[in-house]
Amino acid sequence: MADISEEFYKAAKLAVDTQQISIKDMVDVLGFDKDLAHRILDQFVDKHIVERLADGSYKVLAASVHDVSDLLIDPATITWDIEAFKKIYNDDPIPKANHVSVDDLLRDRKPSDQHFSEEDLAIIEANFHNLIRYRCRRAPESLVWLDQQELPKITNDLLQNKEIQWFPVAGMYGGFAYALFDYGEPVIMTDSWSRIIGGSGEQHRVSVGEVRLVAEGFV
Repeated sequence: MADISEEFYKAAKLAVDTQQISIKDMVDVLGFDKDLAHRILDQFVDKHIVERLADGSYKVLAASVHDVSDLLIDPATITWDIEAFKKIYNDDPIPKANHVSVDDLLRDRKPSDQHFSEEDLAIIEANFHNLIRYRCRRAPESLVWLDQQELPKITNDLLQNKEIQWFPVAGMYGGFAYALFDYGEPVIMTDSWSRIIGGSGEQHRVSVGEVRLVAEGFV
């Protein structure tokens, strides 16, 4: 798929947005030649985005963009390894965990004069950045925007900062509240949500070896 990835992305978005797709649609709307359109439709069938019917037409199986979200990330925006992130991402919420906001956790945080290594801080910073991208994986426009921003810096100074940090994300209608904690190792606790989607809140614990979903469904 590498040689037609951009065209695949455009055609898949057209299919789920309009709930129809054909050779003519890709030629007339997207300006593809017929050979390219045929190749893309073959891939759509293979990936179960569409079903080829007996009369030669195609039925779109994906009800919305969310159904094929991983396929609809524009390849030009990906600057990180999604599969590698999934290996350290634990999305099973901690059983019976009550959500305690990062703001409340920070209020109760004990003073720490710990000085974590730059290597460990760089790792959790990268894990946090990838969590931000992962949370925005269904919003290609936000991924493009993120690629153009300076993402949060994680330094030992945050251990002394008593104010919660906030990173808003364009297109998310929300963002990430976060703080650094000394739990014997550097740990970022972060709450993220979209204010236009009820129950979208998620809390994560970001450490050197794992990104763990702690609680969800709030906000």
